Amino acid sequence: MNDGLAAVLAALVGLVGAVGGAAIGGMAATRGARVGAETAARATARQVQDQAAVDHMHWLRGQRLQAYQDLLAAYDAYSDAVKAVEQWASREAGDAGRRPGEYVQRVEAFLRAHMVIRLVGPVEARTMSAVLWEALQTHAFKLQDWALLVERRSGDETIAGAREELAPARAAMVDAHDVFLSEATRVVGTPMGN
Repeated sequence: MNDGLAAVLAALVGLVGAVGGAAIGGMAATRGARVGAETAARATARQVQDQAAVDHMHWLRGQRLQAYQDLLAAYDAYSDAVKAVEQWASREAGDAGRRPGEYVQRVEAFLRAHMVIRLVGPVEARTMSAVLWEALQTHAFKLQDWALLVERRSGDETIAGAREELAPARAAMVDAHDVFLSEATRVVGTPMGN
């Protein structure tokens, strides 16, 4: 073989090797870039999902805190309305005037706050809110009965009997309030409001 032909053949083999090497290198680089991009995209998507979960938990915690505050404020408003009924009933029958009915609206406000807790609260808070709702509702019914007897001037003994039934209902309501408050405090103090 002559030297010129050997040089051309060597150049051709070198050229094929260089082109083949470049093609293989290019394919490997493309594959590596694609794998890197997919990994980065998955990591970004996971980060976005994690951040969304954290944001949701913060939102839920805020909703729970507001719901607990609303329920406790409704409880306090009901208690104030009950005091107004008690003051009205303690007056002489002649100056008693019209019975305050604001406590009925306070019961409705309490129910609305309780329903929000049923939506956003954890199981324990929902349960304690339901117990408090039942106790408040029982008290409200007994208060209504007693107030009607006072308004109708049904006799001291009958009125006194109805008044006595209010005491255990009020005690049950206060106990349920304290248990709910304890549970709400626990939930709010728990990381991420679980």
